[in-house]
Amino acid sequence: MSLPSSVHKPLLASARDIRRLVVQTVHQTKAGHLGGPLSAADLLAVLYFHELRVDPERPDWPDRDRFVLSKGHSALGLYATLALRGFFPVPEMATFDRIDSRLQGHPDLTRLPGLDMSTGSLGQGLSAAVGMALGAKLQGKPFRVFALLGDGECQEGQIWEAAQVAPRYGLDNLIAVLDYNKLQQWGWKQGGKQLPPIEEPAAKWRAFGWHVIETDGHDMQAITEALDAARYSAGKPALIVAHTVKGKGVSFMENDPDWHAKPLNDEQLAQALDDLGGDLLLVPDPALPRHQPVSTRNSPPPALRWEPVRGGTPLAQREVFGKTLIALAEADSRVYVLDGDLGNSTRSDLLEKAQPERALQMGIAEQNMLSVAAGMAAVGLTPWISTFTAFLVKRALDQIRVQVAQTHLPVRLVGSYSGLWTNRTGKSHQSVEDLAVMRAMPGMTVLAPADGVEEAAMMRAMQAFPGPAYMRINRDAVPAIFDERYDFAIGQAVILREGADIALLSTGVQTSRALEAAALLAADGIDAYVLHLPTVKPLAADAVVAAARATGLVLVTEEHTVLGGLGGAVAEVLSERFPVPVRRHGLEDVYAESGSDEDLIDKYGLAPRHIAAAARAWL
Repeated sequence: MSLPSSVHKPLLASARDIRRLVVQTVHQTKAGHLGGPLSAADLLAVLYFHELRVDPERPDWPDRDRFVLSKGHSALGLYATLALRGFFPVPEMATFDRIDSRLQGHPDLTRLPGLDMSTGSLGQGLSAAVGMALGAKLQGKPFRVFALLGDGECQEGQIWEAAQVAPRYGLDNLIAVLDYNKLQQWGWKQGGKQLPPIEEPAAKWRAFGWHVIETDGHDMQAITEALDAARYSAGKPALIVAHTVKGKGVSFMENDPDWHAKPLNDEQLAQALDDLGGDLLLVPDPALPRHQPVSTRNSPPPALRWEPVRGGTPLAQREVFGKTLIALAEADSRVYVLDGDLGNSTRSDLLEKAQPERALQMGIAEQNMLSVAAGMAAVGLTPWISTFTAFLVKRALDQIRVQVAQTHLPVRLVGSYSGLWTNRTGKSHQSVEDLAVMRAMPGMTVLAPADGVEEAAMMRAMQAFPGPAYMRINRDAVPAIFDERYDFAIGQAVILREGADIALLSTGVQTSRALEAAALLAADGIDAYVLHLPTVKPLAADAVVAAARATGLVLVTEEHTVLGGLGGAVAEVLSERFPVPVRRHGLEDVYAESGSDEDLIDKYGLAPRHIAAAARAWL
């Protein structure tokens, strides 16, 4: 059935105007990409002016269809489309890539109404779309999710992690569109020409269990028919392979990879506008709104004085994690756990056994798992990530950076098997750099509980927290410091012992060793102050300064490298606010090895006697 002219002609006009806005914006701002947005303009026009259920007057309408621009470098094409659709004034396009602009070089959902996900690092968008579609299914919501992919980004392994997971969950509310223009920025060459970034994409996607439709990506009739066909892919996601031409519409740009990203001069702009036709002109408006970032940090609560419990039952933090997840899920329907095939190690399997519908298996694919969680959080759920710290923080770091930290989405990251206690698995599974990495992430809250009681309280606080948070936990049982009277608060320091000779500062399970070290020092007549810092970021700076004032010497001990962890954070605070001698006690710029927990703690000098010896030597 052909499109009526009342639909066909406006779609052609919208695609033309998208292209005109793109080339004018690049000319005015001397920034942005050209080839990719021009190849995708017809697809964007059909999606936003014919297919998507969206409302520019209500950009946050909960039941709207979602769109993810996975090929984030084509942001100008999306911005032009959103402007023409009425999400923001067309003249604002002239602010692209300027300071305080809402139109960033790549899509940033925290700045511009109408964006459903931040993208930019290629390969991540499809996973986020999977998370959104999964979130819609889990909540019984009617919206559909669309993702526009580039053929070059299909070289990223994460694309195929997402491609494998989506059919497993029967996501027939997910439609991916591949802008198959067969060119990338530089690419492989043969005979002076680029080879396609991906060969025979339709066959590859079918092999992963997708319903695949091929179409002409510049034919409005063909595009709408492909989208109609995608509606009937019952039980499986759909992929539309849209054959396009990079630089479409501008004669000297078509099929020329040199126009991937460079500005036009005046003569080239005139030629481009003449090729495109129409009369839409971009006129800047100096009165347009500017983005003003808002700080989300609050002042930490005052330090808590706590008398450590004696004879408390040692609890394994991984067991506490699983049991607390069950309680959180019972209390809040938004709670889900995403597992990376380690449920019986991290004990997220406890929730799967108690409430199987609330535990989602992502397989051995941590990058996809993180982006799926971001997509779920973007549609109103509270996902908890469960895997080993070594895989979470390092393998999925870019996904955490772009789609969790930068978006400020409420994803709960839980790294299990932290530090050296990994059951004889050796340095590949140990994580002694995670605190340094995660506390350097803008907007990320970083937590490390001393025992199981604090961990359970910490998880309750994380569930209520509005932004992203990371918690590192250990595998095996650790001595109890707290009991049921303890009320954890994010950012609060805990004074476990007051003293005048030296301050021992610590976090996580190392705190119980610091307490034992203080007892050893007391036997020698040395009065140690012990400060527990369960929140590594934001650090309780006032409590750190108070400990330094009380003693004049600060020894920071942690089951972590001495570079960039808690010791680095404490040194930064004191160097600025109350300079006193600070020594860092931890792993000295080395990785460890296989061995029993106690042997590793002993060999690498983290036991109570080592802490006490370091304090005595200094004094």
